[in-house]
Amino acid sequence: AGGIAGETNSGASLTGCYATGDVTVENDGTNNSHAGGVVGYNGGGTLTACYAWGSVTGSGSGTIYVGGVTGANDEGTLTACYHANGTVSGPAGTTGGVTGRNYKFFNDPVITACYWGDNGQEEGIGENQAGTTGGTTQVTDDDWQTAANAMNAALTAESWRYTFDPDNSLPVLWEP
Repeated sequence: AGGIAGETNSGASLTGCYATGDVTVENDGTNNSHAGGVVGYNGGGTLTACYAWGSVTGSGSGTIYVGGVTGANDEGTLTACYHANGTVSGPAGTTGGVTGRNYKFFNDPVITACYWGDNGQEEGIGENQAGTTGGTTQVTDDDWQTAANAMNAALTAESWRYTFDPDNSLPVLWEP
């Protein structure tokens, strides 16, 4: 389950999207389950300039991957995405501020300039099976300006940019 999509596969691309509602998954233990603020399972897709502001929760039995942006990032690409304004909760070791799992089948997943706030997680990636943890940074002081600057720098080829709405201290998207 995801705030925008439950699953994206190879070739799928989401750009300039956001979700503000809560996402909840309860696994019955039959199969793996995935809960993400933007996408539940990113299987080789590309998420660019996407964010989530709701709580993301995974519970039940069996394997459950929970992340502020995506539950699992399997060979996918996340660029300039973030999670804030809600909690991220699920099983220890498979829950992260940005993604619950970062997995490599044949190709490396890529995470660039992705952030998470005070959502209850200490790590950006819950279960990292790709080798490196790069690309995720926690905003610990509620000052999102540095994060917005880094995300905008990562979006040099994109038309979307992050700015601040006068009524909110979190970055929002605009298209110049």
